[in-house]
Amino acid sequence: MNAPNAPGYYPDPGGQPLLRQWDGQRWTEQTAVLTAPPAKKPKWLLPAGIALGVLVLLAAGAFVFLRGGSDPVVIVMPSGQGFRSSEVAENLPLISRTHFNLERDPGAAQSRERKKLCGHIAHWIVDEDKPLQLPKETMGPPMGFPEGPKPFLEACLAA
Repeated sequence: MNAPNAPGYYPDPGGQPLLRQWDGQRWTEQTAVLTAPPAKKPKWLLPAGIALGVLVLLAAGAFVFLRGGSDPVVIVMPSGQGFRSSEVAENLPLISRTHFNLERDPGAAQSRERKKLCGHIAHWIVDEDKPLQLPKETMGPPMGFPEGPKPFLEACLAA
């Protein structure tokens, strides 16, 4: 092996797996452990990390979008048609007619009649009074409550 010009540690000229010091004129007895050079990170790692982050954000956005964000679907009719919280008021007559198989006056928001109606649709008793007493033949097919009955009740009572 040719001698280096500048002093420093270089691979051992005798082929040993270590570094040996060159003092500028000769090889000395001073040695150091030969360590592997630091591994280089693959060039694709940063772009892959960024792409993964973007995918996670897109998935989270899609989840919020499909759930309806702050206006989720709170009731699903037997036909599969769903209504969001903000749509319950305008569709309460249809929801009531579908559930009861007859026309009912939904009453005013927060009224006793409205509490009974909304509670009956959601199969909940909303106040201490007895639930609506209706013949079995007036009951329509059951409704679905994707978020549970409480969000529907809140939307129904406020409608």
